[in-house]
Amino acid sequence: GEPKEQEQQYINSTAGISYITLFVTDTKAAIARAGEHGAKVLADGPVDLGDGTIFLTVVRDPDGNFVEFVGP
Repeated sequence: GEPKEQEQQYINSTAGISYITLFVTDTKAAIARAGEHGAKVLADGPVDLGDGTIFLTVVRDPDGNFVEFVGP
């Protein structure tokens, strides 16, 4: 049969692998580069993970997949 597009409205919408986490050395640069390729930042990212040195940002790529960036 024909493949079906996954329902990806939320990060927990489907069973199985729903996102990938990438550890980056420069959050702002990673967001900018992802944006150049059509990714969109979600929520209030980047979010400080506690001490002002490490941040979490979730983006949605052009295919609807969730990608987390973690880093300074």
